[in-house]
Amino acid sequence: MIFLSNDRMRHLIYFPAQSARLDYVVFFVIDTNEITKYLKKTISDTIPAMVLIDSDKHVVTGVNTELLSPYLESLSVEDGVFRLDSDSSICIHTGISGGLSVISLISSASLNRQLDDAFASSYLLLFLLSCAGFALVLLAMKTTYLPLHRLTKKLVRGSTFRQEYLAQLDDAFTNAVEQNHLLEQKLKNYQISVKKSLLDSVIESNYSDIHTALPNLDQLFDLESPKEIFTIQMKSPKRPFPYLQIQEAFQKALPGKDSCIILKIDGDSALFLIHFASAEPDIKEALWQLLQDFHQKLGCFSAISNGSKTPLDIPALCKNAMHASGSWQEVPVADYQSLSAPDISFSYPHSQLERLAKILQGMDFKEARSILKDIHWIIHDSIQEENPLSDFFVRSILVDLITLIISYMIQTKIAYEAYGELYQETLYFCRSCPYAEKAEAIEANIHELLDICQQKASTYITSDQIRQLIEESYCQPDFSIYELADKLQISFTYTSNLIKRKLNQNFSDYVWTLRLEKAKELLSQTALSIDEVSTAVGYINTSSFRRKFKQETGLTPSEFRLKESE
Repeated sequence: MIFLSNDRMRHLIYFPAQSARLDYVVFFVIDTNEITKYLKKTISDTIPAMVLIDSDKHVVTGVNTELLSPYLESLSVEDGVFRLDSDSSICIHTGISGGLSVISLISSASLNRQLDDAFASSYLLLFLLSCAGFALVLLAMKTTYLPLHRLTKKLVRGSTFRQEYLAQLDDAFTNAVEQNHLLEQKLKNYQISVKKSLLDSVIESNYSDIHTALPNLDQLFDLESPKEIFTIQMKSPKRPFPYLQIQEAFQKALPGKDSCIILKIDGDSALFLIHFASAEPDIKEALWQLLQDFHQKLGCFSAISNGSKTPLDIPALCKNAMHASGSWQEVPVADYQSLSAPDISFSYPHSQLERLAKILQGMDFKEARSILKDIHWIIHDSIQEENPLSDFFVRSILVDLITLIISYMIQTKIAYEAYGELYQETLYFCRSCPYAEKAEAIEANIHELLDICQQKASTYITSDQIRQLIEESYCQPDFSIYELADKLQISFTYTSNLIKRKLNQNFSDYVWTLRLEKAKELLSQTALSIDEVSTAVGYINTSSFRRKFKQETGLTPSEFRLKESE
């Protein structure tokens, strides 16, 4: 493929592969207007401009070429997507015959809008499908299972029809539980993406001032890959701080996919984030040696934080590195872990959030509000202190808090209509509004979400539903509270607490009461042997049945039968 042009004409000529034995040459003159028409079909709000260039960066043809012309001269033509600024990127595709390349301008703002619209549509569709599925299950039970169950119960004792329908219901419940798990996983993935965007926005504002490529944060939030994260506070005798030189030195020293990210620049000082993407030993020692070299060659003072494996601890690492910098009068390279009185500010409340999740499962809403109060105090204290990532710290906690409560609502099958609008508003406040302006509204909304949990959690499952499910299965030897929890589509802990509240008994005592009454009925009204009675009420071990029966009634099963026959 050859592009020829002068002041009067422009031709794109294609020479296909030909045999050397031929005494003629075949070539094609390509109409660039046709290529232009094809490119126009691709143009959209997301891709506003596209050009075809040759190896000398001359434009063969294109659409809206004036938008790309300022970048072509300085462009390094290689495959990939390259960020121009916060609003746009360039996508380059090479490898076309004759050294031609296609260059596209991508609008990040338009792409983000499309992603937001797609997520909103998917979320609504998922919710509508869940409602439709739940309605179909209820309709099937009402029109098929319940009438047949009542009929067979009246006409045939111990009908096999009954077990077949229960098996089908078990399958339906299992599928519904799997759907719940998928929904919870989507919520967790969204939770991670929100945190990533929050950190990205903090770093992006810094990189827009220093005009370097924005780092990729995907590896920081990859929960599967090993990692170690440090922060380093540095100060230079020169002003301004040579941050690009230091960053380049870090990048050269870091192996493989490891990275160095600039978190803050302030006159003669800077704060760096070091991300090791591998679990190699002696990472800290290698960093320490590199910082010693910076001091000897550039006169830079350094303070290194402790390490962490989660990006949620980055604000705490920043604080710890800044705290260690107070030792520069004594040593040029300070280590936070060597300090006698370590600072614990900006410690992420992992334990409080885990405890809140357990408390909600136990339906102890008074204790849940107490933990909420503690978490709000952590947030309040953090915004009083200086930290370049305090906003990321606060918003990440709030997103985790909201996600935890919404996950509980999903587990307990609280209808989305009961909390959807409030949830979306709270999430918007946490993601997009200054915390100082919306702090009271956010706190009030979170407490209101908790109120909905308390009001709805114990009302959608009635005591009659629990009794019916237990009475249908209590004679099965392998029946347990875990199986009941699956049928109710709630957690084991929540099921246990719900039974105590609804039936005023724990699960095992209630099941034994039913089994005991059934055993008495069989002993007095049938000629079944003791072993057969034991099996019929769910006890495979006859000795265990005999012992528990006597413990409860004061008589052995044989003595009870003899007494009833007199």
